[in-house]
Amino acid sequence: MPLALAPTRPTTTRSIDRWVDQPTLDVDAAALVADGRVVSHRELDRLVAHAAATLPPATEGRLLVRVPLGRDLPGIVAHLAVQRAGHVGLLTRPGAETPAPWTPDLTATGELRSPFARLTGTPAHVLHPDLAVLLPTSGSTGSSKLVRISRSALSANAHGIAEALHLRASDRAALALPLHYCFGLSVLHSHLVSGGSVALSEAPVTDPRFWRDVAGSTILPVVPHTLDLLDAAGDLDALPSSIRLVTQAGGALGATRLARVRAVEACSSWQLVVMYGQTEATARMTVLDPAEGARPAGVVGRPVAGSSVRIDTTVPEAKGEVGEIVFRGPGVMLGYAVEPADLALGGWTPELRTGDLGRLDDEGLLHVVGRRSAVAKILGLRVDLDHVADRLHTAGVEACVTSDDQRLLVTTTATDADAVATEAARCSGLTTAQVVVATVPTLPRTASGKPDRARCAALALAAVEDGSGAADGDLATRASAALAAALGRPVRLERSFADQGGDSFSLVRATLGLEAVLGPLPRGWHQRPLTDLVRAAAQRPRRRWPDRWTRSVETSVLVRALAVLAICATHVGLTDLPGGAHTLLVVAGYHLAAFTLVAPTLAQRWRRTGALLVGIALPASAVALAVHLTTGAYGWANVVHLNWLLGRVEWGPRIELWFVEALLAAIVVLAGLLSIPPLARLVARRPWECAMALTALALVPRYVLVPEGTGPTRGLPGTVFWLVAAGVALALTRRPLHTWLTLALLAVGLAGFFQTTSRGLTVLALVALVALVPRVRVPRPAVPALGALAGASLHIYLVQFQVFTRVDSDWLGLLASVAAGLVLAAVSEPVVRRATRRVTDARPGARATPFAPAPRTLRALPVRPRRSHP
Repeated sequence: MPLALAPTRPTTTRSIDRWVDQPTLDVDAAALVADGRVVSHRELDRLVAHAAATLPPATEGRLLVRVPLGRDLPGIVAHLAVQRAGHVGLLTRPGAETPAPWTPDLTATGELRSPFARLTGTPAHVLHPDLAVLLPTSGSTGSSKLVRISRSALSANAHGIAEALHLRASDRAALALPLHYCFGLSVLHSHLVSGGSVALSEAPVTDPRFWRDVAGSTILPVVPHTLDLLDAAGDLDALPSSIRLVTQAGGALGATRLARVRAVEACSSWQLVVMYGQTEATARMTVLDPAEGARPAGVVGRPVAGSSVRIDTTVPEAKGEVGEIVFRGPGVMLGYAVEPADLALGGWTPELRTGDLGRLDDEGLLHVVGRRSAVAKILGLRVDLDHVADRLHTAGVEACVTSDDQRLLVTTTATDADAVATEAARCSGLTTAQVVVATVPTLPRTASGKPDRARCAALALAAVEDGSGAADGDLATRASAALAAALGRPVRLERSFADQGGDSFSLVRATLGLEAVLGPLPRGWHQRPLTDLVRAAAQRPRRRWPDRWTRSVETSVLVRALAVLAICATHVGLTDLPGGAHTLLVVAGYHLAAFTLVAPTLAQRWRRTGALLVGIALPASAVALAVHLTTGAYGWANVVHLNWLLGRVEWGPRIELWFVEALLAAIVVLAGLLSIPPLARLVARRPWECAMALTALALVPRYVLVPEGTGPTRGLPGTVFWLVAAGVALALTRRPLHTWLTLALLAVGLAGFFQTTSRGLTVLALVALVALVPRVRVPRPAVPALGALAGASLHIYLVQFQVFTRVDSDWLGLLASVAAGLVLAAVSEPVVRRATRRVTDARPGARATPFAPAPRTLRALPVRPRRSHP
């Protein structure tokens, strides 16, 4: 007999595009937080009304509108406007092509002023009156069919979820999910109709920028893969205290993974809410209320309001009380759309056959135990693919298990293929001869975070065909080796360059090494896991002809190399291009914000800061000490980098290292400011605004100490701190307008700062190049030289005065200075790397290890007059 759970009381629903009509809604409260902007319900309603007014009336013919729906304000406004105007939205991910064979009549432009663009003259499709949205399926079979969702289904699901989760007007969702995916869309709708808000961020959930963007959120919607990422990064144990609910859907949590999350939950202020849903039911269908207590894996709660569940025990896969889960309710789709003619059809059935196997217990709670399509028949033996995947996960193996008629196909990130094959054979009842294991750097996933079964199966079959047993494995190995060489330590694929101790010193070598393996790196690559970079490189088209002769490099690498050459050439007397050191201060601030200040905890931030200070001060102190002992040109104040405070600020050798002193002081001040809890919280909420305010404040001593751009006071830490702060602001910009405003403030500070206008314009031009042009192409033969110069820029700066003053020829002086800097960089690298590692790996009670010996003192050489340009 099929088992049934009686439907719960339906709720009164309002259309999701008319959420502001609720009498209890505070229209002035926040509705969206995006790009640092807080949008109230009233303002969002006004924007939606304006966008809807630009659409043709639905009475003249309903139109199909393509909406590339990203986590941004214009996309959300366009989606809600299409619903308000009575048309049909075809939701896609940003940047995706229009899925064939549907031709939209209009497309959303991503702009608020002109939100839509017309593509066809007359309506291209006949659209059913109930049809509101077309969604891509969230399954992992590779199907391109669309799900037809009605307007009433959107509203019923939004209100049902808001009631099941007891959402309040004070709740704010931290959205890391794609909005074109049904789960993410449901989060948006349910929070709007409850009077709450949604905080949007384009950053990955493991990126500190994400938590800055969503500061103050109370709800964190996740899929299992999100929990894996948070746990691997160590962030699951340290979610913000404002989070009260972690709502999970988008796939099953295995027993081991659920136990881990429950253990963290027990020590935290948040509660886990397990849910179950499908795109075909608009989104989430059942919710396990935390009040039900901690339940075993697979228990997904009760149906949302107005819905019911029954178990069909007549299907072939049924066993005892276990059968196919059949869902009934207002959220059930109208049906699938496979061809344009399907858009004119109404609803096929009020029931949804989910394809999942489950049972109802005595308390009326739904247990999901597997999937009908996950039962394979291999050589006559029935194999539950989900059971095999779950057993592998329990053994610590991340894998996607598929099959063909003769073999079990296991696609995994584990490197020991033989051990995986043995375990898969043991728990499936097959022999290892019927198990194929393909190793990949990261599992392909759908937009919902589920393993992409179709792609995983293709990778496994490809591994069979070429006999390698690996897919993109060599790419991952070479990328790991390149990053390990840059950092001087083993690396983990699931962690980013910044998380593994990367800084501005190792940046150049890491960038060039990774790009030699993976090709051009995306913007913000240093905050993305290495697996993401490998996957993106594997999916990139083959090399084009320009890549044979040129290479793309980060602009900051080129600027660092050019700046240090300009510094040396100016000091030697070959040319007059001053301003290179001041440019490097801005670039240093840019990198400081990218690698050091973004650490999620105070302890980690100070460890990274300490490593950076050691990396700068150690070679600088060694050079200053050598010069002090051999020539006496530097004093002890130079050795400890406090000449600006303890020594003499006047023209002469004692101010030659002003750049190092100013940079060290700026790093300490910035890290100290972020150690003040109220200020740190403010920076987390408004990073760019705080950096701009600090830059403006730092301009006060710049004008006091350098009123007319003359004198050695241009090298004091207080005089140039604003340059470092401006670099930090540039790294924290979120919109083009922010970048231009930062450059404008930089231009204001540079006006009159130097004796010559050209010097300020040079600094501004180089900084603008870094900010506005992230990458440049250079001839391939020049890349190694640029990398060497940029990587050794600090060392060349340190030794130049001691080298070119002892060479009669200007050109030879320049070449000798560069060569000496390169030698110093190579000699000091092992010492600096060991010292910085000791700082970054320090833990309370950690055993100290001795430093390697410092370089030997240089012998005194004849001196000729030098030039200094602070």
